[in-house]
Amino acid sequence: MCTILSPIQGEYDLIGKHPDSGHTINSVGKYEQAMVEMKEVVVPELELIESRVLGPARELQSVMKAIRKTVTKRDHKVRLSSFLRRSSITYEPRMIF
Repeated sequence: MCTILSPIQGEYDLIGKHPDSGHTINSVGKYEQAMVEMKEVVVPELELIESRVLGPARELQSVMKAIRKTVTKRDHKVRLSSFLRRSSITYEPRMIF
């Protein structure tokens, strides 16, 4: 952002062309410095969150995926066995005298 609002000297006069934006253009350097300091503070916190929260959550997701796969496989197996059991039983009507 600082590069855009602070071009090479003599290349383009932003303050001369836009006199109302002089304060903004002059404070871009302070803004950039503040963002660098903020990044230095926030990045370690984000890494901590990544290692303590997101890492275990991703691991839990992979475990849950394996569990769902096993449950689905078991469900299919039970359905197949019940289908085979029902198809093997033949119904013979009895005559009552």
